[in-house]
Amino acid sequence: MLWAFAKSITRHFKMKAHMNSENTKEEIGKDLWRGWTISVCGNRINWVMGYRGNRVREAAATIGSLGGSAGRGQSKVRGDSNYYQLLRMKGLEKRRQSSLKLSESGKSEN
Repeated sequence: MLWAFAKSITRHFKMKAHMNSENTKEEIGKDLWRGWTISVCGNRINWVMGYRGNRVREAAATIGSLGGSAGRGQSKVRGDSNYYQLLRMKGLEKRRQSSLKLSESGKSEN
């Protein structure tokens, strides 16, 4: 993690720095820290760092607790009979266009 911090400072600020900020680090929330460090050229860099692993786990748990859309209900309804007729017609049209392209390419080669 120390290497990633120095690399991110180099990438973002175009400066060289080390994570020598143990005494300047303070916790501002769950899995969130704030602090500062001094770059090699003497500039002070304020930073905020968070650990995203727990946030991802919490989001996945929240999504999982909502439940799926299996079974019946409003989540399964896509449209009325016209919706499905249009889907069928679009599929037929695509197949017809692709068969025309194949037959035209076969005629041009002969």
